[in-house]
Amino acid sequence: MKQFTQLLICVLTLLSSFVWGQNGFTSYPIPLPNASKNKIKADVQSNKWICTSNGLVKYDGVSFSAYQTTNSNIPSNRVWDVAFDASNSLWAATSAGLAKFDGTTWTTFNVINSGIPNDTINTVFINGTDIWAGTKQGLSKIRWK
Repeated sequence: MKQFTQLLICVLTLLSSFVWGQNGFTSYPIPLPNASKNKIKADVQSNKWICTSNGLVKYDGVSFSAYQTTNSNIPSNRVWDVAFDASNSLWAATSAGLAKFDGTTWTTFNVINSGIPNDTINTVFINGTDIWAGTKQGLSKIRWK
């Protein structure tokens, strides 16, 4: 029975790849395969940023790069949303604060070091120099230079 189940899964996987390919879809296996994919956003250089439940993934059109707490200073692996400011810095809504990534350095804003009312940031929106962070306890606005 176990072999039959494995064979059935393989056949269904192959068929789904065929069907998706026929309809113009292309699948990309990304790092962190067991993670929930929450959002996908693009920066001004057309890099795709995939927010997951186990890190942040960047796709530059050729390869994937994963940012996790084990290989970077991102404050949490749970990334819910991202937005980009005028200098193309990434702002990530995580379960351990709002994180700014300038391509080299991560800076975290949380309950301890800022006016954010809760470390779980569910969404982030940028309007000019205003960074809006949505939490379970309301909105926070940070005026950024």
